[in-house]
Amino acid sequence: PPRSTLFPYTTLFRSIRYIIPVGSATSRIMWINARALRHFFELRLPATAEEEIRRLGFLLLESVMKVTPTLFEDIYASAVGKKFV
Repeated sequence: PPRSTLFPYTTLFRSIRYIIPVGSATSRIMWINARALRHFFELRLPATAEEEIRRLGFLLLESVMKVTPTLFEDIYASAVGKKFV
């Protein structure tokens, strides 16, 4: 079927995850290099990003700023609007 006929269903399925019980949470472990992480932040921290992925982006940014603040201080300043202290 054409994509236009599937659009209402994809929107519905995206919304369904908001009613899934909290008990269905899963843990994830990931490895990522600094360049890929910077790219992730550039895509997922702007206000136009989806709310959930943006929240994840900010959580990751806070974590990496504790470990290597000099690599991400420019991204932090542009995303948060102030310098990291």
